[in-house]
Amino acid sequence: MIKMALYICLTIFSLIVAKLVIDRNEHPKGLFHLFFAEMWERFSFYGMRALLVLYIVKDYMRSVENNEEIAYGIYAAYGALVYATPLLGGIIADRLIGYRKAIMLGGVLMAIGHFFMAFPHDFFFYGALALLIAGNGFFKPNISSLVGALYEKGDIKRDSGFTIFYMGINLGACVAPLMCGYLGESFGWHYGFGLAGIGMLAGIIVFWDGMKKGIFGDKGLQPIEFRDKKYFNLNIDKWVYGFAFLMVPLFAYLIVAEAGGNHLLGVLINVILLISGVYMLYLIITYAMKGESKVSMKLGAIMILAVLCAIFWACFEQAGSSIIIWTDKVINLHGFNASETNAINPFIIIIFAIPFAMLWSKLDSIKKNPNTPIKFGLGLTLLAIGFLFFGYSIKLMGGGEQIPFFTLVIGWLFITFGELCLSPIGLSKVTQLSPTKIVAFMMGLWFLSSTVAHYISGFLAKETTKPIIELASGQDEGNFIDQWNQKMIGQDNYAVYAEVYNTTNSLYQELDQIFIMNYNEAKIVAEILNEKGEKMFDLENALKKGGESYNPVEHLHLYNAEQDSLRKYVEIHKQISKLTQNAGESEEKIEELKKTLLNSSSIWAKKGKTGFLSYGLEGIFVLDAKGDEALIENKDGKKVKKIYDLTSFQQNYLESNFRYKKDYFKEGSEIIDRNQFATFISMRYNNLYGKIGFMTLLIALGTFICSPVIKILMDDVH
Repeated sequence: MIKMALYICLTIFSLIVAKLVIDRNEHPKGLFHLFFAEMWERFSFYGMRALLVLYIVKDYMRSVENNEEIAYGIYAAYGALVYATPLLGGIIADRLIGYRKAIMLGGVLMAIGHFFMAFPHDFFFYGALALLIAGNGFFKPNISSLVGALYEKGDIKRDSGFTIFYMGINLGACVAPLMCGYLGESFGWHYGFGLAGIGMLAGIIVFWDGMKKGIFGDKGLQPIEFRDKKYFNLNIDKWVYGFAFLMVPLFAYLIVAEAGGNHLLGVLINVILLISGVYMLYLIITYAMKGESKVSMKLGAIMILAVLCAIFWACFEQAGSSIIIWTDKVINLHGFNASETNAINPFIIIIFAIPFAMLWSKLDSIKKNPNTPIKFGLGLTLLAIGFLFFGYSIKLMGGGEQIPFFTLVIGWLFITFGELCLSPIGLSKVTQLSPTKIVAFMMGLWFLSSTVAHYISGFLAKETTKPIIELASGQDEGNFIDQWNQKMIGQDNYAVYAEVYNTTNSLYQELDQIFIMNYNEAKIVAEILNEKGEKMFDLENALKKGGESYNPVEHLHLYNAEQDSLRKYVEIHKQISKLTQNAGESEEKIEELKKTLLNSSSIWAKKGKTGFLSYGLEGIFVLDAKGDEALIENKDGKKVKKIYDLTSFQQNYLESNFRYKKDYFKEGSEIIDRNQFATFISMRYNNLYGKIGFMTLLIALGTFICSPVIKILMDDVH
């Protein structure tokens, strides 16, 4: 618990420094209350963010072959919706209930959501994510808008005020992965989620205290015309609260659909973008027809900056998805866990946010402050350098089994400097460029760009789950970016990837009953837990400990217990299937059996034998939950048996199913050299990060070239 004490000290020290800076520079008093409330809200959000993908991959869906791909889909859907709802929350706050009530409503919803995550069941898991999404929609845009309302128009302290506020965001984002990550990975995932919920409650209390003390003056109150407005004898507030809770099942459904490969959310995002774009065009034309062409130009500038911001965040949000999995697999963590490394980025911001704020003020005083488009170009350039370093880091493995820890620190240093050039400045400019009456809506539209970014980030992350054998073996030369990427990362590393892939592919083309037995056994072994509820056998630890593997004699009783559990739940799946097929059977009996599955924390309760294999004359088949050969629809819409395809499962096969075999990595008789295997695991990630780096570098160059045009649109706003 020494770690926790250090993390608490870091939090207190940062708060004292922030308070001194706010008072010394004579910022509005309300800034510190908003800073403090947002810090705790971000603590809850980033605590959950640090754990979510790791929890899905290593626990919640640990036996699902494509769990990484599913986890990235869930994370992307969650992130996209989290940043879509502020558009609606901003409009409701502007027109109906005001910033203050919206912030309190959002905080309550999010607190309930975090506590839901403490229960390991589908209902609570997806319900928790949906509650967090709904709550964030009311909280996020309105607290930022309230910060903007504290400053008079043209106040030179606005940019530095937003940067200080941004430091509050990152203080919460820094200590959350450290505390929640430490508790979650060391003592149990649900302790980490529970702590995030406590953080959210703290944020609500701090904000409520500021309201009671009158610290915000007359800012953020409910519009006068709606304070006593009633519909069907209920205040408008109550209707909004009811609407917020009714949206929760819809959000849950969208996440479940995305997890299942149904991209309904993508269609919905496109519709929202179209509606928002048409409305923005309407506003631009309306202001132009009123003779306010400068306002129209400024709205156009916001749209351009929002696109650049979306590009930045689509790359940046690999932090909570593919980067954290890459870190868990191949980075030498030196006593930390992967979730705790999510604190690197916000920690750097805490150190450099105030110096950056002072830098902009100093440059402004000597008329050398770069304009906003130039700052955005710098942000994208630094992001590109950080990802190029991540991509190139495979060379730092140097024939070993892990990439050095400093790789994360240096890469995130560049990316974070880019963030400081772009994100707080963007928030500030939205409040400056927007007409006063639609500030909250425009802030919501700004966060909509992050919706698109998060959704795209999911597709980017999923690229790390796909084989790159065509590129690595030279069968496909790729485009010019692929070719630059190969030179940067090194052809030798691509050659290692191809060698490992082809070796395993040739070894297991002739599959037989022995293969199936070993495969199915490995799936059972993968679920054996120790007394603390932790998995006893995983690839990353096997590599770190010199190839430690499953000992069937030493752990035979655990293996037998896991087999017994599997048999028990497979039998229940069979009973449900049989009863469902027989008309007239008791619905109560079926529901009782389903309830047994729902209330169990065993992975087999959800899966049964789904994903296990059986041998047949036509090939090797995948089983369904009750142990029968699974049926899928072919191109003609006919039901056919699902055949096991080694190629599609190649990487998961290597990383998940044969990792526990004795002598797999034994020196002198290994199937694949451990160092080569580590390179093989890392290369998919390095390949993606190098491509991201090159692409964003080109976009940054385009931003610099177009900066004079964007500056003209921004008119008098620097």
